[in-house]
Amino acid sequence: MQHHQIATEDVTIHVAFTDVNDGDFQIDSDSEQLAANRAQIVDMQWSWPRQTHSNKVVTVTQPSGFVGEADGLITRALNTPISVTTADCVPLVLVAADAVGVVHAGWRGLQSQIVQKCAHQMRASGSTPIKTLLGPHIHVADYAFSPEDLQPLAESMGPTVVGRTSSNEPAFDMFQAVLQQCNAASLQLPEAAENTSSGKFFSHRVRQDAGRQATVAWITQND
Repeated sequence: MQHHQIATEDVTIHVAFTDVNDGDFQIDSDSEQLAANRAQIVDMQWSWPRQTHSNKVVTVTQPSGFVGEADGLITRALNTPISVTTADCVPLVLVAADAVGVVHAGWRGLQSQIVQKCAHQMRASGSTPIKTLLGPHIHVADYAFSPEDLQPLAESMGPTVVGRTSSNEPAFDMFQAVLQQCNAASLQLPEAAENTSSGKFFSHRVRQDAGRQATVAWITQND
């Protein structure tokens, strides 16, 4: 697990990206084991969506458990972990001085501008993102894409999202897509993250894994 802490004047924003050693966070997995896995990361009531590769972002005002269909969550509430799950898609976290947003972004979510949607919704509520954190996702070397499917992505996000795999097949570069989205939303550009093709992570594309990583963020009051 990677655990980041960003302290502001009044609060600390915590961000955790899990790996296979932390267990499976697939929301339809065994409920008791899922609860135990979550408690090992942060022992509070989590809030999570059913992800549909949309650009829907939900604001969470209190610990809620399941919040419905969405691919992004935002909160300003203390001690209210919000989470998304991934196996190859991009987990992105937007950190403000008093709020945090988590995003699940695959190619459909990126095409529908979920990153900009989350940033806009945070700003509309009075919270300006100051830091962007990127979690493990599939890298271009392992993400083969048909030229027909790549064309509309290049048209909507620019030619930098088109790359080649390690075997020289056409590929979609999600890191470049995230950078493009962050630029469009005037966000800090995130640093590169690890590749889910590694055995350290679950990967649907490389190994057809059923398991999922969790990205969870929460806010605590500074002493």
